[in-house]
Amino acid sequence: MRWIGLTLLGLVLAAPLRAEILAEGQDRRDIPFTVMDGKPMLPVAVDGRAGVMMFDIGTPSAVFFNRGAVDLPEGQEVGRGFAASGQEIVVQLHPAPGLTLAGQGMDLPERVQSGDFGFAEVAFGEDFLGFVGLPAVQDHAVLLDYGQSALSVIRVDEAGVIVLDAPAATDVVATLDFLLFPDELPLAVARIGEMPVQVSFDSGDSGTLYIQPGTRARMLAAGSLATGANGLWELAGLTLGGALMPPTPVTVIEAGGEDDKRGAGQPDELRLGAAFFAAQPTLWNFPARRMLILRPGAAMLQAE
Repeated sequence: MRWIGLTLLGLVLAAPLRAEILAEGQDRRDIPFTVMDGKPMLPVAVDGRAGVMMFDIGTPSAVFFNRGAVDLPEGQEVGRGFAASGQEIVVQLHPAPGLTLAGQGMDLPERVQSGDFGFAEVAFGEDFLGFVGLPAVQDHAVLLDYGQSALSVIRVDEAGVIVLDAPAATDVVATLDFLLFPDELPLAVARIGEMPVQVSFDSGDSGTLYIQPGTRARMLAAGSLATGANGLWELAGLTLGGALMPPTPVTVIEAGGEDDKRGAGQPDELRLGAAFFAAQPTLWNFPARRMLILRPGAAMLQAE
């Protein structure tokens, strides 16, 4: 199953989105993850039931439960929307259950949201309990490192500075500033060859290139896009923060076409997802709106 990540349209949010992932006095927390369908899956327990939740910065809530797998109190419908892969999601609001993330309790808002994500269990199994989304970490910095299979959450001070030592300059491949609007993915501008392109980042997406037919023809002619493995395309010539990235696999979707679930009037866009993050570790300082692409083996990646 091709999972693109969660984008809820017209959703009425009736509860605070924040949840605290760091304990008081905790400056860094290293959370192990497993990989399913290329996505980082965090170990959790909901009211004692063990399972996994996807770390998905495309999810607009701190936590979003899979109602079919979690025994939640009766909920109230608060909105409807669609997963980016097209399935309708009926959103309900419930009293928060008890949640532990990698053995540590997670402080949730009084009420939490759920959706009927049974279709995602095809890829992730019956123990798929939902998502941990961007609001859970957007007050902090995050290291996403597939090499160590670890998601590290790091405290940021009031000035937007990471409280731990910054990575050595020799460990930084590229530095990229990004925009972050409410309920949107992080956005930046990059180049594919000599062509500027809007880039979004989504750990719940495998990697998607939304382009008009004319753009596709130009990229094929320039050698930036070529047939890849497993029905995917290989994107080459991507420059982020002044650094040339290695080729990355993407799904190609016609911008504005039938399969484009982003909404009407959206531009050409490269959505970098799990395949990109699996190839290079990244350090996100969400309060400072800055991402560092690190070399594998950088000292900062080592769990404490």
